Amino acid sequence: MAQDLLTEFKKWLSEKLPVRLDSHRRVDLMQAPPAFTAGLESLYGIPLFDLLEGYKGQVVGVEWLGNYTDYHYKMPTTAIRFKLGISMFFGRARLRRGEIGAYTYPMVVLGLATPYVDLLKMPGVDFVFEEYRIDTGEFVVAVDDILNLNQVAAGDAAALITDKYHVRSLERISEAERLRELSHITETLTYELQKAQIKAEEESRNARMAINMAEFYRRQMEEAHERVEKLAKQFYDLREEFERLLSSYREKIAQLETQTELSERAKAIARSSLDTLQDFAQRIRVAGESLKAVMEATEVKLPGPKEGG
Repeated sequence: MAQDLLTEFKKWLSEKLPVRLDSHRRVDLMQAPPAFTAGLESLYGIPLFDLLEGYKGQVVGVEWLGNYTDYHYKMPTTAIRFKLGISMFFGRARLRRGEIGAYTYPMVVLGLATPYVDLLKMPGVDFVFEEYRIDTGEFVVAVDDILNLNQVAAGDAAALITDKYHVRSLERISEAERLRELSHITETLTYELQKAQIKAEEESRNARMAINMAEFYRRQMEEAHERVEKLAKQFYDLREEFERLLSSYREKIAQLETQTELSERAKAIARSSLDTLQDFAQRIRVAGESLKAVMEATEVKLPGPKEGG
C-alpha cells in the first residue's frame, strides 16, 4: 500500500506539479517544468547511492555527457552528470476564501513520501507546494554503471544505485578502495584549504580591525597629549605669574615692617596674609610636581622656560 501510494504520488508530481529549483520558493502550478537537459524528470528528488562511496545525495538535476572517459572507459562513452542536493516538499492548504493556511505539512522529505501525503486525497482541499532545496555537489557516472536506471525512471525503485568503481568485480575491490581513498584525500585537502583560506581571511580582518583600533587610540592619545600640553602651559604660566605677585607682596610687607607709624595689628594682618599666600604657593608647587609626573608618564613634553623670564 505504501509503495503504491508513493508511486501514485510521484506520478502525480511528475504529471501535474512542476518543480521549481530555487530554495524556499513557491511552486506555481501554472508554470512550465524546469528545463532538464535530459528527459529524466522522474529522477528529481531520488536518493542516489554508490556501491563504494555510499549515499551521495538527492538528484536535483541531470545532464547527458556524450564523450565521457575515465580510468575504466578508455573509449568515449555516454555518462550522466547528476546534480546533487537536499530537496524537501512542503504543502499548505488553500482555504475556501482563497487564503493560504498557516500550517505547513512536510509531504516529501529526502525523496520519500511522509504520511501527510494522505492529505492530498481529501476532497475539496487544494494545496500550495513549496520546495526547500540546497545544492551539495555533482556526481558523474557512466550510464552502463547505473544499475537500476530503468526501474527508477519507471517508478519501480525508490533509490538510484550506481557502481562507478566496479566493485562488483572482486579483483577490482582493492583498486576501487584506492580510488576512494584518493578521492577522500582530495576532498579532505580541498576542505582544509578552504578552512585555511577562511582562517586567513578572518585573521586578515582581525588584523585590519586591530590596526584601525590602534590608529584610533593613537589619535586619541595625540589629542590627549595636546590638551595636557595646553593645560600644562596654562598652569605654569599662572604659577609664574603667582610667583611674581608673591615676590612683590613680600617686598611690600618688608617695607611695611620698617614703617614705625603702622600699628602692630596692621603688621600682623599683613604677615598673616603673607603666610596664607606662601601656603597657597606651596600647594601650587605640589600640584606642579604631580602634573610633571603625569606628563613624564604620558611622554608629554614639559613647556620650556619663557624667553626673558
